[in-house]
Amino acid sequence: MRSLVDALIHVHPSADIRLYFSTPTAEPWHASCHAQHLHVVRMVLDGATYAETFRTSADLDSVIEALAKAVSPMPVNHCSLKATSPRRLGPFDPLPDLLDANRSHAGLSALKAAKRAILSAVQGEERR
Repeated sequence: MRSLVDALIHVHPSADIRLYFSTPTAEPWHASCHAQHLHVVRMVLDGATYAETFRTSADLDSVIEALAKAVSPMPVNHCSLKATSPRRLGPFDPLPDLLDANRSHAGLSALKAAKRAILSAVQGEERR
């Protein structure tokens, strides 16, 4: 990811590049990966065994944290698919609000707070 970010900066040095990820919860992540592995490799594990064997691979919050450190100081935003799936635009729903926040003239700390509020609102709707 760092190489991709470096290439984007090289091609568009004045661009305000930000990364946004939407990730599934562990169960659908494992189901998707399991299905893909069944199709492309000689694997014969059943879904439950696969999920247990690769349990740690579904810790996508840690993956996003590591990715954010790797591309720092580039901003990284993250929202769960579960939170965004019922919304009108699905995982793309928070993007217009995040883009509007980027266009504001707020200071960096105010901008970060605004983005956290946008994503927290989406995540909060997930818990209702």
